[in-house]
Amino acid sequence: MDRISKITIKGTRVLITVEGEDRGWLRKSTLAELGWNEGDVFDESAWTEAMEGPEFRAALEEGARYLASPRSRKEVLRKLSQRGYEEAVCEQAADRLASYGYIEDNDLAKRAVETYSARGEGRRRIYQRLIQRGIGRDDIEAALSAYDDASESDRAKHEAVRLSKQYASLDKATARRRMGAALARRGFSWEAISSALDILEEESEE
Repeated sequence: MDRISKITIKGTRVLITVEGEDRGWLRKSTLAELGWNEGDVFDESAWTEAMEGPEFRAALEEGARYLASPRSRKEVLRKLSQRGYEEAVCEQAADRLASYGYIEDNDLAKRAVETYSARGEGRRRIYQRLIQRGIGRDDIEAALSAYDDASESDRAKHEAVRLSKQYASLDKATARRRMGAALARRGFSWEAISSALDILEEESEE
């Protein structure tokens, strides 16, 4: 029979080592419920029940609290993993939260596109933000479908007008170059940038 060779406490979590090999992490309160000590026989069925019972419920509650602000599935999984929950428990909690409607990556992507574009960010930068948040490419493309070339150009023009006030004291060539660089950093395409700056220059000459 395999025995628990070591129990390592780190904060509110404990690492269970069985016969010299790390088996996984539990909350201290779950360990107390199991009543395990070093040298005890490791009960695999009790471990499974702990994962599906108290560990899952705790992960579910923690995940729900984290979702006070909209999060992607990957962000929830990352957060629970950082908190020390086992991978299977993280996945199970995320599945349950999704079934409750708390995790909807496609809806999150649509709202994020609206938010980021309103802040004056271009399509390329928005795409990268959503990738970093762990949203799938299909959901991102669907959310960006309404953000077409015309929308990109309009937003770039709006930002160019705002930037023109900042660089009003510079000569036209320098101002155009700096505005172009600023718009590029915000993730706008060179086509949208060029179009926006051309229109702005034409309007200033009228």
